[in-house]
Amino acid sequence: YQTLLKIEPQLKKIELKKNIYPFLMKHVNKLFHFELSWLQKDIDQKLPIIDGYGSTEEMNKIFKKLIEFFGDIENAPYHTGDKGPEMACCINYVNNSPFYMPDVFVLYKNMKNIKIPKKDEIALKMVGKPFRSVLQLPIKKEDGDSGIIQMVSFTRKVILTQLEIDFLLHLVRLIPLEIYNVKKQPVS
Repeated sequence: YQTLLKIEPQLKKIELKKNIYPFLMKHVNKLFHFELSWLQKDIDQKLPIIDGYGSTEEMNKIFKKLIEFFGDIENAPYHTGDKGPEMACCINYVNNSPFYMPDVFVLYKNMKNIKIPKKDEIALKMVGKPFRSVLQLPIKKEDGDSGIIQMVSFTRKVILTQLEIDFLLHLVRLIPLEIYNVKKQPVS
């Protein structure tokens, strides 16, 4: 927990705010063993991916696939309206409730009986491997900016306490979403 407590003051010192997300996720992923995370911002009732972080080159390749498709506002999932919610994350976003599943393998065993949204199917195919743990943290700010962060692991089960989830929620709310003011994220 010492590491987490040291992160918050450092976030406020970072000169280029664009570096906050990778800086934060590098520490969070390492500490809790998440391997891939991405940030989605609410734009016109959609949640396009606007930033992300992978703990390895393989994870960065997966992220690149995800942002190339879901970073395009045309492909981003609607969270509300006639077409929404188009993905499971949209439900947690709209309800402003964190979602944590330490062992997704239990869900996969029963997937034959579960119909998942089409865009979730697309994402799972892009990723190419099953998630092991998932944490989704909605970000709702007083200034109106909002979004959601998704963190996943593939190789190990991530066990979090409610206190850890609450603290992570506090940390991610420090990310200045206003710096992401574009309709379509360019892919480098």
